[in-house]
Amino acid sequence: MVPLNVNGGQFRYISRLRLAGPAGVLVKAPKRGQDLRLDIPAIGPKTIEGAVKAQLRGVAIAAGRVLVLERELCAREADAAGLFVAGFAYSSTAE
Repeated sequence: MVPLNVNGGQFRYISRLRLAGPAGVLVKAPKRGQDLRLDIPAIGPKTIEGAVKAQLRGVAIAAGRVLVLERELCAREADAAGLFVAGFAYSSTAE
């Protein structure tokens, strides 16, 4: 796992991935100390599309801490591509 905060966001990072074959998981979670009242991490159909193009195996999101835009569309696109989307328990000692 490589923690990244790339200028241009997740789309720029995902578009730069060059994998030899299907591998890897995009993990989306707030940064330590991130104020979720003002800056909520999010994924949406573009995230799923980018993950599919990058040949990732799936997307893992911090449950209750990441906004999923167009949830049903994300689920359909991920299912069609064989990509998993899963939530995980998240806690930060900085909060």
